[in-house]
Amino acid sequence: MYYNVRRFIGSPNFVVASATAAGVVGVVVSLFVSNPFTRVMPPLMLLGTAVGYLLRNEELPRYSRVRDPRPILICYCVVMSGAIAAFAANGFERTLGVHGLLLALYLLVALSIVVLDSTRTNLGLVVLTGVIHRGLIYYASAVQIGMDALFHNRAADAIATSGSMAPLATSKYWYAPVYHLLTASGVTVLGVDVRQAAFLLVTVTTTLLLVAVVYLFLEPVWGETVALVGGLLVVIADRTIFNAIHTTPTSIGVVLFGFLLLYAERYLDTGRTRFLGLFGLFLAGLVATHQLSLFVALVVVGTYVCANVFWDANVTRRGLTVLSVLVASFVLQTAVTDYSGPEGDSSSFLVVVGSVMIEHLGTVLEGTSGRPASKLPPGEYVAIAGADAMSVFHVAGSALLLALALAGSIYWMDRNEGETNRVVLGLGAGTTVACVFVYLLPLLGVSTFLPDRWQIFLYVILALLAAPALVTILTATQRRTRSITVALVVFTLVIAPYTALMIGNGAGAVDGPVFDDSPGADRLATTPEEERTYEFTVAHAGDEATIVADHVAYQMLNRHYEQPATSYSTSYAERGTTVSGEELVVYRGYAQTEHGSYYVTHEDRQYHVYGPLPGPNEEDTIVYTDGQDRIVWRSGS
Repeated sequence: MYYNVRRFIGSPNFVVASATAAGVVGVVVSLFVSNPFTRVMPPLMLLGTAVGYLLRNEELPRYSRVRDPRPILICYCVVMSGAIAAFAANGFERTLGVHGLLLALYLLVALSIVVLDSTRTNLGLVVLTGVIHRGLIYYASAVQIGMDALFHNRAADAIATSGSMAPLATSKYWYAPVYHLLTASGVTVLGVDVRQAAFLLVTVTTTLLLVAVVYLFLEPVWGETVALVGGLLVVIADRTIFNAIHTTPTSIGVVLFGFLLLYAERYLDTGRTRFLGLFGLFLAGLVATHQLSLFVALVVVGTYVCANVFWDANVTRRGLTVLSVLVASFVLQTAVTDYSGPEGDSSSFLVVVGSVMIEHLGTVLEGTSGRPASKLPPGEYVAIAGADAMSVFHVAGSALLLALALAGSIYWMDRNEGETNRVVLGLGAGTTVACVFVYLLPLLGVSTFLPDRWQIFLYVILALLAAPALVTILTATQRRTRSITVALVVFTLVIAPYTALMIGNGAGAVDGPVFDDSPGADRLATTPEEERTYEFTVAHAGDEATIVADHVAYQMLNRHYEQPATSYSTSYAERGTTVSGEELVVYRGYAQTEHGSYYVTHEDRQYHVYGPLPGPNEEDTIVYTDGQDRIVWRSGS
């Protein structure tokens, strides 16, 4: 009985049946809950399943390649120079032309991977393009881009200045200070400010290592071409870009997660102590880096190991060792960590977070959770933050990657090789569990697990599964048309939309999305005018008034300028803010568009919404103006 079940689960038919069922259920759900995720994901899942089924019997034959890299490198340098020159000429702003040149750069690298016979050159181009792209986004803002990143970099700068970890004494990151110590060391050793140190030591390094871990995982199984395509897919992904720009512990955590997955597989495969030692080393690094990333690793890598145990029909010492070390590390970290740091008065991280999770899961079981859009009546706002504030451009890139991953899973399963089937079964199981946290729980109204943070970890697995499918599409087209030109055109037609969607949406272009047709595609870069507005606010803020601003400006004032401020919050039933007394309200011109964000209170619950910031009112006094940005004095609400 067991072997019959195992034979079915280890076959492409299982993936086809499961993915088809999930896609059909998703289509049905979209009839009742319509948002970009439910409208786009299910059809593309069905499409990916169909493509995988058609490709399942294809081979990956070798074909002749170009050995002289000079033509490609010349074209690459011309396009790269054009992108950088256009960026500088437009006042360090990424215009539509710059976006177009970056798209061309990625497509040139994709073609180089499948045409040029030079692994080192192609690997270098993948990493270099990712770094250049991220650098242009990173420096397209007058000040550091980010929200959490502002806190982490300010803490790192304070550590560099004070020479101690005292700035983290009231934070849970006292127990996970790798990011802060690394960035602080960059400030001290390199002699640069914290923003430059974070870019050099976090953005650049994590981009390189993330490509490396995908390459190292895929190369022994599929060869260099598939491994390089996998690295390209992950470096293009929107959340990968987002986390490289928002330099936080998650940026390092996802890299450590990738190496944990890699060396867990290597140890399960070979049993070599060296790989177990490397697994332990990266796990220790993750314990000292980020609590959430450690939880993701526990869930996803643990699921991968459990799938391997099922495949082997035996709880081996190797699998038991990996699981035991994972669980012990998580319990130790969360039990030791005080949520508010050693000088705080909160309970342990495990108690605080665990109680919140249990409470939210309880609302699901009771049927009282619900999506925010079903509880807040229509008002002056445009949309509630989340899926309802997005458009199809936000999710189409992710959906394409998922579709390619399904196609790759089916093709991988059809190889009928025990060891490779064991690997793809583990990756598929990890993908399924991660999708529960990223897509299913938010659909039920549970966002406690921070689904956006999980998405970058999911992308790593999806890139591993999608790469074989993309290369197989190329080789299958070449075999059937007997034309490498036609094959390259088809290959480009597949990867070009994926690239354009990923690098142009709200997460992939945080400095100013190309696809900004929805409220949630908001710009997080700070313009020179906004920088001057913030500086005026800080210089003239007094103790007699509360500074109020939209959600993004409030974060900037609080976390970058260390200026106490509050986010604009209003009651659904009344006009004005919920702040009592004198107010100094910051009105960014951008916050007066549908991309502005603030909070609305309704029935004792606060909702994060998008829409023009209410006001200014007639009785307000304008005390500062710079272009479209204003600051007003309000005597009370």
